[in-house]
Amino acid sequence: MIGPGIITGNVDNDATGITGYALAGSQFGYDLLWLLIVTAVCLVAIQSMVARMGTVTGKGLSDLIRERFGVRLTLAVMILLFFANATTTVAEFTGVGGAAQLLFGDAARYAAIPIAAVLVWFVVLIVLSTIFLLRTPQGNWAYAMGQNRTAAQNLGVPVRAIAVIAPNLKHSTVVPVDSPLKKLADLKGSNPPATIGIVTGSSAEFYFTQAAEVVGLQIGRDVILKNMPPAEQMLLSRGIAAVVPWEPSVTILTDERKTGREIDTIFPYNLYEGRFYVRQELIYNVPDVVQAISDAFMEATLWIRLYPEKAAGLLAEEPMLKNYGKALLLQQTQLYNNLYKPTSSYPFAKLWGEEDARIAKWLKERNRVTKALTAQDYEASFDPRFMNVTYKKLGWKTPPASPFLPPNWPGKIGQLPYPAYNNVKTLNQPQTWPEPDDLTKAWTFNGKTYQP
Repeated sequence: MIGPGIITGNVDNDATGITGYALAGSQFGYDLLWLLIVTAVCLVAIQSMVARMGTVTGKGLSDLIRERFGVRLTLAVMILLFFANATTTVAEFTGVGGAAQLLFGDAARYAAIPIAAVLVWFVVLIVLSTIFLLRTPQGNWAYAMGQNRTAAQNLGVPVRAIAVIAPNLKHSTVVPVDSPLKKLADLKGSNPPATIGIVTGSSAEFYFTQAAEVVGLQIGRDVILKNMPPAEQMLLSRGIAAVVPWEPSVTILTDERKTGREIDTIFPYNLYEGRFYVRQELIYNVPDVVQAISDAFMEATLWIRLYPEKAAGLLAEEPMLKNYGKALLLQQTQLYNNLYKPTSSYPFAKLWGEEDARIAKWLKERNRVTKALTAQDYEASFDPRFMNVTYKKLGWKTPPASPFLPPNWPGKIGQLPYPAYNNVKTLNQPQTWPEPDDLTKAWTFNGKTYQP
């Protein structure tokens, strides 16, 4: 609160603000000073509310107005905002000219306004450039975890994935608990079309469109996809036939609140993965640092397996996660860190490259990316060398395939629905680790030594 509060408090100490202060003081003296208490309370409430809205949704005010009230009202509000900002800008420069006139004479006001305009332009340019570098994938990041791989590839961001995180994170189609729907195909023939709440452009939309194609649903005829942020999906509002969230929202709806019921999941339609990225320049210039990052990644994975309760406790202290509660975070940790063998984090370039190419094709067909990315493009975005060294240090074998795929799995990438494989729906307990074939030398973990 202090940082944004200081900034917000000083924003109005401008030409129009100071003029307003002076006029109020000259007319009323200290009689209106008590309003400071009221306005301070209002400012704290409003700034806190706006900050929370932005943090939770990741969107600006105009996006939120559009999603809640529609495009027309948003356009009207933005037009009013434009005129308000335009008149404020005129008043600001009028104040600059007036101040220059008081200090340096009449002629100074005509020179001060263009000089001030140029200075403001430079400041805005510097600020916007800084925000761009910090917020976009081209920015000066060192390493990051994320799933926005297609956007990174499309923009030519110089990064490489050295590990995989949360493979097969569950996405589900969730209906209200009293809904008559039992399976996705039950939506066929809906009249009027059933409304599905979904984050458009996300992995959830990709899963749902693939599933709809398999079961014979026609989007636009049987169902309509309504862009809906995760927080709104959690409400399961009246008039919404189903929502398509991902974890942990699925568990919250179905197990905690018990307001929703799953009728379909992502697993037959998409092999999902997140990635752990490292900037390419680090690989070129300081590969030993990247190797340390790879080692630390696997050390953290093993520490979480050994101390899941402590890991959940640390997660619960994070501001963005504390509202979930430790119990839910522990459950998610067990499912998405401890269920598979730790070698599920290995960057299998061919597997994930072919699967991600399906997403790229889907996005290109909808004109959401500018480049037609191939499986080879995605394969080239992985760099398994560092994880190979990490495994060698640990005495682990590099598995021939991801451990969630059964031996001789008959599936072929892109041929849907996929045959069954190991995931949170099919595994009743964590995969055994390590097995003798997983090791190249003796390995000790939690006080016990395992032999190859």
